[in-house]
Amino acid sequence: MRNIVKKQTGITLIALVVTIIVLIILAGVSINMLVGENGIINMAQRAKEETDQAEEDELRRLTQAEAATHLENTTHIDNSTGKEVIIPAGFAVSQVEGENTIEDGLVIIDKEGNEYVWVSCTEEEYKEADEGWIKSQYEDKTWVDEQSTTIGLTSIRKYGGFYIGRYEAGIPENAIEIYSNSNGAIYNRVDRNNLEIINKYIPVSKRNMPVWNWIDQTNAQILAEKVIDNNTIKSYLIDSYAWNAVCRKIEKRYGDKKDITNSSNWGNYFNNTTTQYEKIDTLYAIHQYINGWQYATEYKRGMITGAPKGEGSNQLELASGASNDFKALNIYDLAGNMWEWTTESSGNYRVLRGGGFPVNGDENPVVAQGGNGTIGSRNFAFGFRVVLYLK
Repeated sequence: MRNIVKKQTGITLIALVVTIIVLIILAGVSINMLVGENGIINMAQRAKEETDQAEEDELRRLTQAEAATHLENTTHIDNSTGKEVIIPAGFAVSQVEGENTIEDGLVIIDKEGNEYVWVSCTEEEYKEADEGWIKSQYEDKTWVDEQSTTIGLTSIRKYGGFYIGRYEAGIPENAIEIYSNSNGAIYNRVDRNNLEIINKYIPVSKRNMPVWNWIDQTNAQILAEKVIDNNTIKSYLIDSYAWNAVCRKIEKRYGDKKDITNSSNWGNYFNNTTTQYEKIDTLYAIHQYINGWQYATEYKRGMITGAPKGEGSNQLELASGASNDFKALNIYDLAGNMWEWTTESSGNYRVLRGGGFPVNGDENPVVAQGGNGTIGSRNFAFGFRVVLYLK
């Protein structure tokens, strides 16, 4: 009888152990199904994000359709402040949530999908002289900007602000000499400073478009002034006063969350350790420095792979608007991605602002004044941005 009891007890313990192991395995499988890479929670989150994106895209299309019907200037009243903003002919205020107030950055869209942001600005805010936070490589130079004291100031006195490109100036979809295939990948070696191309195409201000880099300041100014010119509004290469005014707005709106003197964590810089680059789906290129620059021969479109940010000498160039991490006042990539040409000058030098992807965001933040570019300089990290002044 004792032997039988012992035998039955032994079988029960083994069964219990097996049951526990099975339960652990099932629990692991269940957890993986729930929270794994392709788990229910992640799939639900992706489905939500795709739905939200589809809804946002539809609202943008509706705004484009509305813009096509605006043949004259319209007046928009900001709900949060009660202030009036002039919306130029051919544009409409974005219907996307978070893009229709001055405080967050009022976005306007034209019928082609180009986007600009209204910067409310008084004459005093625009020409304010206290620029102690500017980090210049050439402290001994005297910089001047005639555009800001003529065109910009005149417009701001009348309208109380200006429009800035929401994105760095991009290469348009129809630039077939530049694009190498229908997927939008382009060869980096194509000469974008070529007068034939410059005379033929107009830069865009759209998200996830390749940035028009490898451009000198002279041709950046030519391209910027081609964007729009009608009875109500004119486009220009951004001036230093407009850049500074935006920086002040960012400082006032976000404080340390968007530090303008150390923008490492909200710009595409070599030392940005905050952004999860591997989760970004965009157009990108990987450049390397190995006894000299080894430039990427082709951009890729999709999730960023093969070059974790900050590893070795890899340098990651992105399409403008690649991540919301790089956004302030609904404006993308003022900090990092590209050094941006301005109309500010000192002799044969022209000022570059904002820092670029191959540099550190603490040493070259959004307020950085490059200053080291002669009028004919061009580089894979030199781009530009358009500003619009109402007439």
